[in-house]
Amino acid sequence: MNKTVYILNGPACAGKRIWGLILRTMLSVPVVNVGNLLRDAQNMGLLSPAISDAMDAGYLLDSDAIWAFLQPALNKVDGQSFILDGYPRKPEQVEKIIEWCGMRGYAIRYLLLEQSREKTAFRVNIRQKAGTNLVIRKDDAPESIAVRYNEFEKYTRSVGDIFRENPPKDFAMVTLNIDQIELVSKFLVEIFDARPNDEINRIQDETANFTA
Repeated sequence: MNKTVYILNGPACAGKRIWGLILRTMLSVPVVNVGNLLRDAQNMGLLSPAISDAMDAGYLLDSDAIWAFLQPALNKVDGQSFILDGYPRKPEQVEKIIEWCGMRGYAIRYLLLEQSREKTAFRVNIRQKAGTNLVIRKDDAPESIAVRYNEFEKYTRSVGDIFRENPPKDFAMVTLNIDQIELVSKFLVEIFDARPNDEINRIQDETANFTA
């Protein structure tokens, strides 16, 4: 059976949640969301005060600390294709996920969602004012969003370059932004071998407030 990990990455409010919904709907695969794993650990008091404060402020956490929470979640989906939202975000994490996938025969599909600093601030403002059903977190504060974008520029943007410079055996990468969501069907059919269905129209409608 062919197994693929579909990696979603990008700055805050770049559309990872929406693309995750689209991929999950079209591919019928589970999602491993690193941010949710860490927030669950935070809510259960499993993070130290220093790590918890750093996360709320928008900083990327230590790679070993993240892997300690991520590895058990990966083991639960081992053997099936899945979406990985928010990892790797630092250069040293690329080798880790390539090694994990390589040992288990996974192909890797990497989707980088691009977005400017100004567009990020705009979408955060829209999300906070539009009355959406999204939870507004501490790291959605303007000062935290600025830190999160700086962290993306400092660390995460280079992740795609590392993949391209030394690609795994079965690897493909595409860069898009949420304003190009109308290309979703063509993109997914050609790159992810997925098939669109009626549910995609509903998900695309959800994005209206974020693509202005």
